[in-house]
Amino acid sequence: MLLAVIYVSAALVVAPLIFVSADSIRQDRIPKAEHRWLYSLLAGFLWPLLVVGLVQVALIVTIRKWMRVHTPLAAAIPGDSDAETEGAWSSPTPRRAVPFAQV
Repeated sequence: MLLAVIYVSAALVVAPLIFVSADSIRQDRIPKAEHRWLYSLLAGFLWPLLVVGLVQVALIVTIRKWMRVHTPLAAAIPGDSDAETEGAWSSPTPRRAVPFAQV
């Protein structure tokens, strides 16, 4: 019974917060939702799923940062701007400059 009271109480707090904050986080190029109150109510009652999703995203970001720092080969990851500036990621054969006319 206590869990049900906590769940419904949190839903009654989350739904109005989402309804009010929807305009502030909406991008200008996206039109307003016609049934914003319905989406807010739905999100209010699905708040445990939203919390679990936020925790998962935070965990993924934290683990990725930890792996970048503690992995010895992290400098060899393609697309890593730090590795590219240090020259750690390069082709096995050296490239030489080719004039445009010879291409």
